[in-house]
Order: sequence, then structure tokens, then C-alpha cells
Amino acid sequence: MPYRGYWDEEEEDSLRDAVQKHGIGAWERMRHDPEFKVLKGRTGVQLKDKWRNLIKFQHLRRGEAESAPRRIYQSHQPRARHRSSRKDSTGGGGSESGDDYDGQGD
Repeated sequence: MPYRGYWDEEEEDSLRDAVQKHGIGAWERMRHDPEFKVLKGRTGVQLKDKWRNLIKFQHLRRGEAESAPRRIYQSHQPRARHRSSRKDSTGGGGSESGDDYDGQGD
């Protein structure tokens, strides 16, 4: 289970180094990197949120945020959508059981 307390200096330093190594956005890769074992106890979302807070509250070294590599996402083929425009078999969009509920709870 991930740790959910305050961040200590070792964790913050490891996050900074991990972002420099893996790039912004590679949060899960950072967690699983043996070089940054201290980050294993945090979730990827916690890493992302901490990084954003370090930027927001200007707790980074001068130029650190700008020099962090951005993770390049591979473009994927768009998935075909399989939406049906047909109405249900009852013909009017009602419930399948045929019960008409008027919403008044009687």
C-alpha cells in the first residue's frame, strides 16, 4: 500500500532526479526504477501531484523545471467507435421490462 504522509527531503530529491532522468510524465517508470527505490512507496499520481506543487510553489532549483525533459508520447491509431444509433427493441427508449416509471415513487 502506498505511503500517504508528508514528503521527506530524500523523496523530494529522488523525484527531482527521476524527472531529470525519465522526463515529466513517466511517473510509473520512475516508481519502478531501482535507482529511486524511495519512490516505490508513492503512487504515480502522488509523484505527479508533488512535481506540480514543487513548480507551483517554486520549490525547485533555478531552471530545474525548464530543463526537465518532456516525455514523448507515441501516437496511436485512433480507436474505432462502436456506437449504435439504433433505438432499443421497445421502440421508444423505455425500459426493457416495459415498466413505466413516472418518477413520483408511488
